[in-house]
Amino acid sequence: MHPRLVAAITSIRDARAYLMQAPHDFGGHKAAAIRACDEAIRQLDLARAYRGR
Repeated sequence: MHPRLVAAITSIRDARAYLMQAPHDFGGHKAAAIRACDEAIRQLDLARAYRGR
């Protein structure tokens, strides 16, 4: 269900993996970007699991 949310999660996981493997820190933003990816994935998983009443 929710194929666009699944696609977003997949894309964010790919970006996170790229950040993790990158040899540079993107001007000091690497750690924050990784944390933001983790939070975005968490929120999308929660949204995907939500069942309206």
